[in-house]
Amino acid sequence: MSSLSKILTIFVIVVIILFLIGLGGFWYTPESLPPHPGETPPFSYAALSDELAQPIHNYLNATVGDSLPVIETAVVWGTARFKLPGLLPIWMPVRWSAYYIPGKEFLREMEITWYGLTFLQGKDSYINGTGKLIIGEDVTSGPEIDQGQVLALRGETAFMPSNFALDTSITWRTVDDTTMWMVFPFNETSDSLQITFNPQTHLIENFTAQRYKETDEMSGWWIECLEWQTFHSIKIPSEFSVTWEDEGTPWAYFTIEGVEYNVDISDVLSE
Repeated sequence: MSSLSKILTIFVIVVIILFLIGLGGFWYTPESLPPHPGETPPFSYAALSDELAQPIHNYLNATVGDSLPVIETAVVWGTARFKLPGLLPIWMPVRWSAYYIPGKEFLREMEITWYGLTFLQGKDSYINGTGKLIIGEDVTSGPEIDQGQVLALRGETAFMPSNFALDTSITWRTVDDTTMWMVFPFNETSDSLQITFNPQTHLIENFTAQRYKETDEMSGWWIECLEWQTFHSIKIPSEFSVTWEDEGTPWAYFTIEGVEYNVDISDVLSE
């Protein structure tokens, strides 16, 4: 082998090694963001009504018991993986924190990481009736974003299950013993999520809806609840995936590592 060939071989090997090292940073699961400094105070409780449709009544029994903890705010944090569009199956590791006034407002702060180091920040939110998606310096908003963020806000009521019963803006329509439509106000009309419950555990299996994927295009969209865990005596989905129907496989997986309820988040949602 000539000297030039040896140099080229070494160069190619070095490039491959550097590429693999760089790619490995996207397989590194980061530590989550710091826990919220506030701690959940003792709950007040409301009665679980016998007038609720059986699927939602069974679900609440399975998640909170026969009394409903009153939840006015929530903070949830953890890690996630987002799949980049394209031919290569590259997943971006993410850490995130989300802040909720159930059924009204939310803000999710996200950090995309490489070997645990933040290299891009983002936010998605629905505050004061306006949805936004912020990635770096790019801000996307408009009626289609509003609709998507309202669906996310309502689906994530599963982190605060009492509010499926206590939120008087929700109307329930029964499909069968394991399926219901959750209908809620949006703008001057309404929107809805279909919820399917497991017939044995009575926990939520998935949420499905039609959601704007692009500014002028709707697609089927669903959340699959994969694992459940109990925080502060409340059982919530601790792992879940998000899928666009036209893609067929999940583009995001979320894991929850901590939750606090009824803490002050006014400084965050005033943004």
